[in-house]
Amino acid sequence: MLTATSLDDLVTAYLGLAEVGVALFDECGRILRTNDNLERLLGCRGGQLLQTSYFELSHPDDRESESAAFSALTDGGQQTYALEKRLLLGAHDLAHYQGVLHVECMVTRYRYQEKMVFLALMQEMKIYRHFKTRHNET
Repeated sequence: MLTATSLDDLVTAYLGLAEVGVALFDECGRILRTNDNLERLLGCRGGQLLQTSYFELSHPDDRESESAAFSALTDGGQQTYALEKRLLLGAHDLAHYQGVLHVECMVTRYRYQEKMVFLALMQEMKIYRHFKTRHNET
């Protein structure tokens, strides 16, 4: 069971999860911290993700539905949302991306020092990888 005495403890605990991609971002979508697994999943290195918006990681066709869910968080209507979406691999624009990764994503709102921050947990949906491998074999 996770016990945290502060948001920093919570974020540090989540960043240490090996199988889950984690991003902490602000109200504007600016990524503040990530874990190594998210960088590995997306094919990024070092601070590349800190130079982009959380929302730019999503496939353009998925951005509208996530924007609506995110609005409910920022309006205070709910504390968390979960959805399935696609992340762009490599570069984060359609001209340069190298593929998509299907993930289950959960985003939770926290208040920290009079500001709202958001913690996203993303896990690869292995069923898509399995299906793609089986499809390529036939």
